[in-house]
Parts: sequence; structure tokens; C-alpha cells
Amino acid sequence: ASDKASFDERVAWVDANHDMLLQVADNPLELASMWCDNETVKKNPSFQRIAAIKDYALAVREGISYVPVQLDGACNGSQHWSAIRRDPTIAKLTNVMPGDKPQDLYAYVAELSTKEMIKRASEWTEESDLVNYCQMFIEHWDGKISRKVVKRATMCDAYGITSHGIRKYVREEGHLRWLPKELLAHGVNALGSLEEHGLAGAMVESNAGKEYLRYLTEQCSLAGKNIEWTTSTGFRVVHNYPKYEMRTSKSTLYNKKYILKASYGEDRGKLDPGSAFTGIAPNYIHSHDATHMRLAILRMAEAGIEQFSMIHDSYGCPASQVAIMRRIIKETFYEIHVPVQLEEIAADVATLLERDDLEAPPRTGELI
Repeated sequence: ASDKASFDERVAWVDANHDMLLQVADNPLELASMWCDNETVKKNPSFQRIAAIKDYALAVREGISYVPVQLDGACNGSQHWSAIRRDPTIAKLTNVMPGDKPQDLYAYVAELSTKEMIKRASEWTEESDLVNYCQMFIEHWDGKISRKVVKRATMCDAYGITSHGIRKYVREEGHLRWLPKELLAHGVNALGSLEEHGLAGAMVESNAGKEYLRYLTEQCSLAGKNIEWTTSTGFRVVHNYPKYEMRTSKSTLYNKKYILKASYGEDRGKLDPGSAFTGIAPNYIHSHDATHMRLAILRMAEAGIEQFSMIHDSYGCPASQVAIMRRIIKETFYEIHVPVQLEEIAADVATLLERDDLEAPPRTGELI
């Protein structure tokens, strides 16, 4: 069953394959071809599949379930930005807005990147002495950039990914291993540029929010202060980036040398405005991630849920309590974003700097 199908379709798939699932649970080695994935290198799902199948059989036969059911955020950082900016487009694509079937932000960015790829390929002329990478991409990917190619960059965009970061992931993810070695560097730049274009077209409102956070951070740095804000749980966040002296350590771990940082000498206690400027977007969104999970866990405990399987934007509990957990996740997310969060942090900074002339946050969208 696909995770892009509706919940009703997924239930129907399990009902239709009930007998097969029980057979696999009883004979996992003999029927390994039905659950074992021999192709996926990263995050191979094989053992998760067989664990779920065996747990399903146990639940059906004995009414007991041990494997936690996980509900994951759909590009969680962008979910927060869609609520912060009241952006209906990204809210729909990240499933913040209700719908019959799960939506896919990665596919949308891939579509925008594909359109740009086709446009650039059509503008190339044979008189150029440069390799037409877009034409090569079109031929290799049958005219369409897939969602998996842009997934890593899209996932990290909410946290302020840089051009360098996009190209780093393009290389690390291995999407261009098929290119000759002498063309790889330019190919990485070309694909990175297409992904940047797709992200810029999709994340207009999110990017306006990031720019405003950077403006507030810059104003604080000019005053010699760290930007601070208070989360919905009352936790005070101090965005502290002091200047560090960098030294390379002689010690190694897993055959890698590590850089030590220390604040001392004339720079001790001084702020590092550049690092504060770069770090504000990811830290701000992570503060909302942490706030959401804390509120959800406290509310779930009040509702009688005692077993949790949590990390970042993945919430898990026993199958019998998933409906309660799902309701609480939605309620606490909504509660966090009832206030316009950029107005909240702007008020915090105005108080911190004792100013009434700060620029107002950008206007929000129409999402209610």
C-alpha cells in the first residue's frame, strides 16, 4: 500500500491482503521475496515491513500489538511555515489543510524544477560550446525530475538551506552518478540551480518569513544583543552565537579529525552576527518543533497514553490509542499557530531593544 493513498484505501488494501499477510507472518523466510527490499540502499524498509506484518498477525489472533504506530509530519518545517505565514498553497501540499488524499510538496517542487529544466533546454543552441546538461537530464529522466531528486533540499528548505547545501546534497544523494566524472561538477551545479528555482517558486511566503527573522536578528546584533523569543509553552529561547577561535584537534573519531571551538582572548563574550544571521531560521523552526512535541506529549499523558515513540516530527504510540494521539497532534499544532507567530517575535524584539520603529512583519496569507 502506498503512503500517498487515503486512509480508507490503505485499510481496504489490508483487508484485501489479509490472508497473504498472515501467510507471510507464519513463513517469513520462505516468503521473503514478498517483504524484502533488495534495491533500496538508504532507509531500507524491509525489517519494518516484516515487524509490522508479524505485529498485525499477533493483533488479529491474540488482540495484542507491540509495534508503535508512527504518524510523521509531511515536510514538518514547511508545515510550520505554512501556518506561520497563513499560506494556503504550502498548507495544502503539506497536509495541514484537510483533504481526501495526502498531498506531496516534494512532487510540486519537482514539477517546478522540471518546467525550468525544459525551458532551459529549449533555449540552448548548438553554437554554444557548453554541454547542455538540461537536455541530458531530460533524456536520462524521461523528461521529468522525480520527487526523490529534490526531496532532501525541499525537506531542509524550511531551515534556510543555502545554495552550497543544495549542491552538497545533490552530490551526496548520488542522483548524478550516471554522469561521466569530467562532467559531474558542472552537472551538480546545473541540477542544484534547477532545484533552487523550484524551491524559490514554491516557498515564496516561507522565504518572506525567513527574511523577516533575519532582519530582526540583524537589528539585535547591531545593538549588541542576542535575539530572544518565548515559545507557546513559556520557554525563553536565547539565540546566542558568540565568536569562537577555531582549532583543529589532533584526536580522531571514525578516521576523521574534528574542529574544536573555544571563546577566549579579545573575542571572549563578543557576538558573531554572521552565525546568528544564518542560524535564526533553523533555530526558530526547531523551537516550534520542540514546542509542538512537548505540548502533544503532555496532553497525551493527560489522556492516558503512557507509551511513546517520538523523534522530531514523528509521533508514535500503541495502535489502540492512535486516534487519540492524532487528535491531540492536530489540536496542539493549531493552538501554537492561533497567534501570528512573527508578530509575537516582533513584539519580543521590540521589548528587548526598547524600540517602536521596527519594520512590521510581512502580511500573512488567507489561510484560516
